[in-house]
Amino acid sequence: MMLVSYVQPFDMYQKIYVLDDSTKDTVEEVPCKLADFDAAVITLINTYGAKYLNLHGPEKYCLKIKQDIDDLQILKYNKQKLTVQIN
Repeated sequence: MMLVSYVQPFDMYQKIYVLDDSTKDTVEEVPCKLADFDAAVITLINTYGAKYLNLHGPEKYCLKIKQDIDDLQILKYNKQKLTVQIN
């Protein structure tokens, strides 16, 4: 499984799409607040075993989200389970 999201800084809710690796079909669409984005991603890692996250949107916001997710992974798992790519 992989996660994909287009970050829209001024929208109240963001959408994280869970995609099947082989078919790229949407398995689930998860709404979350921007402030809770990293926690939502960690939950999806545990639920679906996702290995990749593709972030699209303004680079500064995406870099901040990537850093928050990386920090939370280190705190929770003591390693990084998810590869975050910014497109």
